[in-house]
Amino acid sequence: MYQHNTIVSGFILVNDATTNAALQEARAEIGEAGWKAGYTEERSKVARAALKKHGAPVLTKLSGTLSGVFTPQTKDAQGNVFQKVRIFLNNGQDSTVLSLDLGTEFCERLLPKLEAAIKDRGISVAITIACFPTSVDRGGRTFVNHVASVKADGQEVKAESHFRRAQDACTAAVAALEKAGVKAKAALDATRKAAKEEYFLGLAGEVAALFGNTSTAAEPSEAAAPDPSSGPSEEVASAIRRIERTEAARLEYAKQWVEVNFTGDDAKQLFDAIEARRKTAA
Repeated sequence: MYQHNTIVSGFILVNDATTNAALQEARAEIGEAGWKAGYTEERSKVARAALKKHGAPVLTKLSGTLSGVFTPQTKDAQGNVFQKVRIFLNNGQDSTVLSLDLGTEFCERLLPKLEAAIKDRGISVAITIACFPTSVDRGGRTFVNHVASVKADGQEVKAESHFRRAQDACTAAVAALEKAGVKAKAALDATRKAAKEEYFLGLAGEVAALFGNTSTAAEPSEAAAPDPSSGPSEEVASAIRRIERTEAARLEYAKQWVEVNFTGDDAKQLFDAIEARRKTAA
């Protein structure tokens, strides 16, 4: 599973020890203030050099048949919930998964293009997702945009930007709060942020629905996973029974469902069940 990293300006592995060690080294070299300030060409070079030194992969393109979009939530060990958007690209027996945080610029730029690719060419369209930074001068300051590119059949997919619609939703939410007499900047900022994320979550849900995918359940943290020695939970046991009845042609979709909804030992048991079913269904 990959995620987009703005400092690197590329796709890196999620929860990978080698990748995390490389990023920690780069962060120490760049400095905390520089790291929080975000992308520059020089910082990207430092981060990529650290990743290369540690042997951690960095990709700027992900390709495959678009086979699903999901909107799960994840939990950390402290119980904090994070809204994700996950894009599945099918390559034969394997799937590449791109996991994005909902509130990121890259995610907000990518979603309209995925929607356009599906509506123009249908589900299971073969695409290439790429990322790159561009600089924009505005008001005497330079800003970096993290561009999401989607190509199908070698052609760039064109899509209408949703930033104006999202801004309208934010404006309406803030205006309603101000009308109610709320003037605190922190409250207004929080409302603005929540309204923007709600808008793009709705868009992500619309894209997911094109595949019939509607998963939003929170994934448990690994710390909360049951002791493997106690045997599978009823939820996992039920999923295994479903997998044992699944047709061979739909096992790839079963794998995607497991990747979205299960972690740790639960996921391993279900992946093993899928592989066993592949052999019996062959």
